[in-house]
Amino acid sequence: MDKTHPDLLVPPHILVALIHLTIGGEWQTDYMEQEQMTTHLVTCQLCRSALIGLLSIMQEYERRNVSSETSAHDILTQFVTIDQKIAAVEAEQMRS
Repeated sequence: MDKTHPDLLVPPHILVALIHLTIGGEWQTDYMEQEQMTTHLVTCQLCRSALIGLLSIMQEYERRNVSSETSAHDILTQFVTIDQKIAAVEAEQMRS
């Protein structure tokens, strides 16, 4: 794929892992994998956006099928806040 539209399904991107983690719910990671995923999410806006999309889908699924659960909503809210903070830090660094 070209640089404008990178393939998020191949490394270093972690979209496949995020799909397994969010939709499958059964994918286990060790400490090093968690650290690698975190590091990549901090540096990759595309994967952060993909995760927000996946969490939005989960939230809608839960809303329609499990009326008492709000876990996807809570996770989505927290992650959007984190994403906004990362974007603010990046913008500040660009200005410096």
